[in-house]
Amino acid sequence: MIAPKPSVSTLKPYVPDEHQCAIKLDANEAKPFLFPQGLQFADMPLHRYPDPGTDALKKSIAAQYGVNPGNIMTGNGSSALIELVIKTFVAPGEVVISFKPSFAMFGIYSRIHGADFSEVDSEADFSFDLDKMITAVRSKRAKLVILCSPNNPTGYLIPKAELVRFLQSVDALVLVDEAYMEFADQGETLVHEIGTYTNLIVTRTFSKAFGLAGIRLGYLFANPSLVGMLGRVQEPYHLNTITQVIGCMAMSRMAEVKTYTASVRRLRQEVMVRLRDLGIKTYPSSGNFIWFETEQKDLYQKLIAKDILIRAFGGQDTCYFRVTIGDEQENNAFINALKEILS
Repeated sequence: MIAPKPSVSTLKPYVPDEHQCAIKLDANEAKPFLFPQGLQFADMPLHRYPDPGTDALKKSIAAQYGVNPGNIMTGNGSSALIELVIKTFVAPGEVVISFKPSFAMFGIYSRIHGADFSEVDSEADFSFDLDKMITAVRSKRAKLVILCSPNNPTGYLIPKAELVRFLQSVDALVLVDEAYMEFADQGETLVHEIGTYTNLIVTRTFSKAFGLAGIRLGYLFANPSLVGMLGRVQEPYHLNTITQVIGCMAMSRMAEVKTYTASVRRLRQEVMVRLRDLGIKTYPSSGNFIWFETEQKDLYQKLIAKDILIRAFGGQDTCYFRVTIGDEQENNAFINALKEILS
């Protein structure tokens, strides 16, 4: 029998929920609002390989954010770019460190590539103590730090001032995953700090605020030196032609994206209040979702019975859940189902 390499043999894979429910609030997806009528690609030169440098896409992203195209790299979702960073910069046995809980793929990718993955526990309110992280980075001599802000699954936003202080305090590469930043205060982004800090990489995605999870498109910002190193490792023709074209089209419609994210922030606050009115403990969120806890350990199954799917996380005395902010009809159905379950 052919065995996988040791770093893979004991790996627990990331398994998306395959339950089919009429109301799907488990994966932080958006409604299709940018291209509701669909798109046609019949006239595209699909017999040719795609643009290997994704130049048009990078120019459209650069124009939107006010950076140079040389500061940008595109990828097959921001998760693929996170793996590319680990694959490029972290040798087997070197340390990658993050907070807990956070995006599960940080640990999975690290272990696949033979890194020593370490975690620092979040605080009781699921905030992050960066002083604890600084201590851990120094004591473990971490090569790469991955910080998710706003954090998935808790929604915690790390203040920009704290992140800047952190960058100045560690001798490590720092990747800040901003997959949900469009739903937060835009003044907290680190995109425009890439020219100041040579150890900074910021990742973004089209999957959340753009509502384009199906095209698998992400991008990162870093100084040209880091981008060049990543380019040595990235596979050729990494983005198909259709994805590149849709990405350019989406970037030209940022006004619609901003309208959508503003509506999510409004609905997020409404759902937060309604959950608290039901006696459910919630935590502040800067994402398109809410993290909450309850002693109803079978809540996940009871909601599925009502054709509603959310994300469940383990706990000891209580259970934690993450619910995506849907449209008003979906949110109402979720809250009404909760009322019935809790009563």
